[in-house]
Amino acid sequence: MNFKISKELKAGIFGILIISALFFLINYLKGRDLFDRTNIYYARYENVEGLTTTGPVFIKGLRVGFVEKIKYVQERDQFVVALSVKSGYNIPENSIAEIYSSDILGTKSIRIVLGDSKKYLVEEDTLLTNVQAPLINMLTQEIIPLKEKAEALIVAMNKTFDNINYVLDDKTKNDISSSIAKLEATLNNLQEISGNLKERTPEVNEIIGNIKDVSGDLKSGSKNINRTISNIESITDSLNSADLKGTIVSLKDLLEKMQDPKGSMGKILTTDSLHTNINNLLREMDLLIKNINQNPKKYIKVTVF
Repeated sequence: MNFKISKELKAGIFGILIISALFFLINYLKGRDLFDRTNIYYARYENVEGLTTTGPVFIKGLRVGFVEKIKYVQERDQFVVALSVKSGYNIPENSIAEIYSSDILGTKSIRIVLGDSKKYLVEEDTLLTNVQAPLINMLTQEIIPLKEKAEALIVAMNKTFDNINYVLDDKTKNDISSSIAKLEATLNNLQEISGNLKERTPEVNEIIGNIKDVSGDLKSGSKNINRTISNIESITDSLNSADLKGTIVSLKDLLEKMQDPKGSMGKILTTDSLHTNINNLLREMDLLIKNINQNPKKYIKVTVF
């Protein structure tokens, strides 16, 4: 018996296969695994901007499920999000379902931050929630201070450049050019002086030798200078140790006795014979001084040490 399949049946079977393949493909693209068992958990949010159904759910960076459904509860003014998570993961009851920006374009995903509780959620339990600030807002908060600092830096740089331009006017530029020219001339003169010194090295060495000789003479004469200073110090010490006050008192007593006409010195001073003898002595001393002035070598010998 021949069994013939009609064209209509073939088309129907082909259509069923195509629909089944599309069903598996769509669920695969949505992240659903039709062969693995999943658990449904719920999370409540005040705002789910950017979050869509079929959005991925991660645990420590690994995709473990997807957003099954988003429902708005008007009585509570909240959004209830159903999360489909593979049943192989134990989720502590103090874990947090956090909405975050998965890219800079604002696409939102959910990650489950595992807690440390020893008790685990069961299917259809509700997770704690948190909403992270959008990535663009975080970047904006970081960029705005940098923008303000950059603007302040640009203003300061502009002010600095304006001051430099003000200082470096035509007169200042000419003065700087003149100073550089003078410095160059000075360096050339120094180079010439250096060359002359190099050529006159023997004469310079001779001058240095003469200076050394003079220094040696001064060094050898320092002994006599030191001896003279020692003599002056001895005289000063003698004067300091002398009884000048007693000497003055004795001299005063002597003068009073000399003025007494009854004393020996008073009689000598009041007689004419003493006056005559003193005059004669002065004439002789005057004569002696004239002879010394006329012939000093006869009376004075000068010795140089």
